[in-house]
Amino acid sequence: MLADNLDIGVQLSGRSQEPDQIIIHTPDLCQDCGALLSNSLPTASTRQQVFDISDGRVKVTEHRVEAKLCAKCGTRTKAAFPASVRAPVQVSPEQKVWTEPLAKLLLQIKRRVAATRQQQEAELTQRAIHCSIR
Repeated sequence: MLADNLDIGVQLSGRSQEPDQIIIHTPDLCQDCGALLSNSLPTASTRQQVFDISDGRVKVTEHRVEAKLCAKCGTRTKAAFPASVRAPVQVSPEQKVWTEPLAKLLLQIKRRVAATRQQQEAELTQRAIHCSIR
C-alpha cells in the first residue's frame, strides 16, 4: 500500500533474508568520554536495507549499525546510518528519481479508481431507487 508521504521514496514491504552486501557501521569513540571502542563488543545492532534495481536485477545492501558499551565510563554509543539510508527498507537514492514519480502516479490512479467506484455505486443506488418507485 502506498503512503501519501513519499518524501523518502517508495518504501518496500519486506526485508530480504539474504542481502547481497552487508555493511557494518560501528562507533569508534565513546560519545561521552571519547575513549576508543575498538576492543568493546557490540551490545546491539539495527539493520536497514536498500534495494537497487539499476541493471535489471535486484541488489540488496544491508546496513547494520552497532552499539557498544564504553569500558571506561559505561556509556552506550550507537553508530549512525549513512544519511541516504533513512528507512528500514527503501530503494536506493538513484532509484528514487523514477520510483517516486511512479509511486505518485499509482497513488493518483488508485484514488481515481476509488472515486469512480463510489460514483458508480451512487448511480446504481439511484437507479435502484428509481426502479423501485415505478
